[in-house]
Amino acid sequence: MPEIKKNIGCLCENIAVCWLQEQGYFVFKGCQTQAAIDMIAVDPNTLETILIDVKSVSRRKTGKKKGSEIGRMARIDNKKIFILDIRNKIDNGSYETFKLAHIPGSVHSDYLKGGWRAEIKGVVGQYPGTKHLEQLIGGLGIDNSKHVVIVYGGANSTDFGSAARIYWTFKTLGHQEVSILNGGFNAWQKAGLKTEAGENKITPSKFVAKFDKKYLADYKEVRDARRDRNGYTLIDARPVEFFKGEKKFATIERAGTIPTAKNLQESALIDTNSSIKSADEIKQLVKAADLKAKKGFVTFCNTGHWAATVWFGLSEIAKVPNVKMYDGSMAHWTINPKNEVIKG
Repeated sequence: MPEIKKNIGCLCENIAVCWLQEQGYFVFKGCQTQAAIDMIAVDPNTLETILIDVKSVSRRKTGKKKGSEIGRMARIDNKKIFILDIRNKIDNGSYETFKLAHIPGSVHSDYLKGGWRAEIKGVVGQYPGTKHLEQLIGGLGIDNSKHVVIVYGGANSTDFGSAARIYWTFKTLGHQEVSILNGGFNAWQKAGLKTEAGENKITPSKFVAKFDKKYLADYKEVRDARRDRNGYTLIDARPVEFFKGEKKFATIERAGTIPTAKNLQESALIDTNSSIKSADEIKQLVKAADLKAKKGFVTFCNTGHWAATVWFGLSEIAKVPNVKMYDGSMAHWTINPKNEVIKG
């Protein structure tokens, strides 16, 4: 067996990537795209990857040695991997864009139009309900055996939020086998990796959720955090002008933020190439923002989109314990006139 060096070219210490030095071949443990099997070798027994780094994929040499460990791994059936392309208006994408070029074997579901969020009792952007999501996900061809790789456009930090929100949705549904392609489709294309054109090819399946509340903060938890009753610190993930009440979305009743909240702007967690920053960089941001909590954190924004990026960065990359997201966010908080709003 050749020498193995772990975590070469990774953005996160939790990415299970090995460099097989003698063959010049990257092995992504558990983050293989089925249709791109000629590009990546996989160990399907460890589906633990949070991010996939296309830089590592593009550096792999194409040659395979017959009978080698690499060749054996490359021939493994990878039907468990499902590539979910969520490009939408935020990144100037759509189903029409998907049809022009996408990662081979991927299936498109528009983040904004596909039913991933819902308006409930006049509040937009909310978790749409477990049964609805079971039907949506199963209808795309995803069952509980699949490891889902989420592909966003790769345009900006707001675009990354699309991937983070759907990642959070899968985790809330009890589905742990989910990853994000760091840098999105733009990074895939810039790396010179294979694409194809054409329509969605969907074989509907059955997805059964096991709702996990530990990632979702409800109204009572947010209210108790605001009153310093439960040990959670509130994090406003919006740009500072929203936090200070200088700017307001149309869907929000009042400008400002929830009392006691700290501000950590979602854009601070994203690099200029639209990929999320490293664990060490995010920990430094947490320190600089003076984020401290007795028990954990609750992220929020306007409608639970930007908040998903901060949730993902803290919970999944920096491994900060007990991080939740308030999906209704300011749209839900401000609909009740009794809830106080202040200038941050």
